[in-house]
Amino acid sequence: MSLSVQKLKKFLVLFNLLGNLAFATVAFDKDLFIKTVRSSIDQGIQTLLPGGYETLEINTNLEGFSSHGKRVQVVRGKDGRIHRFFIKIFHENTCLDDRKAAIAAIQKVSALWGYPKVFWHDQDYRLFITEFLEAPHATPKDFKNSAFLKEFIKNLKASHEELFDLKISASTFLDRTKKRLQELIQVSPELDLQLKKAKEFLETFPTESNAIVHGDIQANNILKANDHGILIDWTSQHWGDVFDDLGSLAEQLKFNKHQEKELLITYFGTASKKHFEKLHAHRQLNRLHFGLYFLREGLKKVKAQKAKLKPGMCGLSTHPFVQKGRKMLEGFLE
Repeated sequence: MSLSVQKLKKFLVLFNLLGNLAFATVAFDKDLFIKTVRSSIDQGIQTLLPGGYETLEINTNLEGFSSHGKRVQVVRGKDGRIHRFFIKIFHENTCLDDRKAAIAAIQKVSALWGYPKVFWHDQDYRLFITEFLEAPHATPKDFKNSAFLKEFIKNLKASHEELFDLKISASTFLDRTKKRLQELIQVSPELDLQLKKAKEFLETFPTESNAIVHGDIQANNILKANDHGILIDWTSQHWGDVFDDLGSLAEQLKFNKHQEKELLITYFGTASKKHFEKLHAHRQLNRLHFGLYFLREGLKKVKAQKAKLKPGMCGLSTHPFVQKGRKMLEGFLE
């Protein structure tokens, strides 16, 4: 084979590779995405209600997302019965195995929590439909009730045990926090030096993987029904430390010392000094994780509005996300 032919072959391989890359990075077609998702949702509901249905109400944030979202759809079947469905659409970057694992996790733990039951998912596992429970979110006040707190922790521990053999490759809470730090610096490079303490905290944070954890425990993901706490949205689960979930719960629901002790005793049967230290470290990690998120999103909004910030003083912005982020990052920002 001549050299010129070899070069031509290499060129064609490179050309095809670049072509595929260009196709993969083409601008996201939001209208096409929404149209495709709506078609899949219709297919799912038609499967559940083969006699046909009429949509009465749609409560959705689907259009507010670039590539994923959720919606509540209220429909009436041909028999006159009203059905409320919750539809969850995975992020486009979530790999197939992790989408399958998320749906499997929900199916495994639904019996423990009494909700939700997965009714249907599309063949690509891009979205799924569950029953919709009309219930308020739990509040810090609810977790001051000892019985409520203990039952929730017991169900959380049982969920960790139930999911132990689930195969999943999703990044850990620590890795996602490190990614958020880098994303924030990309948005505002001037914060690089100010976030030195945050970098050191993350680089020296001890890692341990002993369970598949929920990965996103916050008040918005806990419902209160019949005086019971129900943990929903098992779509961020990953291999990690049980303290990822325990620290998130304690931080997000503003646990005091007494509640922390009840949490530890209920989960481990004891509350040693080491347990408290680890819980507090993971509360810090959770605070850093969400502080980085709010600061990043706030600064993105500020920059989009072409607001001018004084050098090194992003906190002077009056955007509520920036203020909330900086408050959560107290002790991490210099």
